[in-house]
Amino acid sequence: MATFLVERYVPADRDLRDAVRRAARVAAELDQPDAPVRYVWSARIAADETWLCCFEAPDAGVVADLNRRAAFPFDRISAADVVVATAPLSMEDPR
Repeated sequence: MATFLVERYVPADRDLRDAVRRAARVAAELDQPDAPVRYVWSARIAADETWLCCFEAPDAGVVADLNRRAAFPFDRISAADVVVATAPLSMEDPR
């Protein structure tokens, strides 16, 4: 499975909780062994009126379809590499 970030430009006063719930519900409905899809997380960047939503899926088309079915408008879907720190990170070069 690949990771995709969905970008949404949304006015700061708009509440997206219902849309997030719909997207999570649709992801659960679509999650099949032959075509897995998972809604991983969302983050709001208030200063930019931007939401980033992370999905794992076989391709961007599945993510687009999920968001359309959930009536959750989006501006862009991009393949992404996600790095999760399991220990504190240091800016010092370990070499």
